[in-house]
Amino acid sequence: MTELSKQLPLLLKSLCEGLPFGLKVTKRYKHEVRTLTTVDVESCHIHYLEQDTERPFGYSILDPFRAYIVVKPFLRPMSSMTEAERSQYNSTRYSESVYDDDGYYVEEKYYDTLETFDFLNANHFDHRGLIEMNLANEAPIDMYKTRSVEELSSVVYTEV
Repeated sequence: MTELSKQLPLLLKSLCEGLPFGLKVTKRYKHEVRTLTTVDVESCHIHYLEQDTERPFGYSILDPFRAYIVVKPFLRPMSSMTEAERSQYNSTRYSESVYDDDGYYVEEKYYDTLETFDFLNANHFDHRGLIEMNLANEAPIDMYKTRSVEELSSVVYTEV
């Protein structure tokens, strides 16, 4: 399995997860930041609206020879989470106490829920480690508006 065949599914998942929340992307060697509007997983194309004309425009996620990835999303490192965001994040997870065979407390195990991933995706956190793999750019601090768990509970998803 080539490096590209390992990386592409991770990138596509991240693009699709960020789509409902206004994920920003850029194309390799260009400094234009665009808001993603659609992802065509089958053909590996994305679309966005041109800033001036509001006209849809698209391009391939891969170079013409399909040798490397040319589109990168802007994501926030998990380490950039503020205290308020950390509190929100923790409120979406559930925990379970772990005891040894003698009944002594050992540790607390935390489990993520669908709400957890909605929160991470809505706030554009890099929970897949794409920045470290050079598949995403680190988002500037003021690029995205923070969304609370309460805001996310009112989001309605529609079938396409």
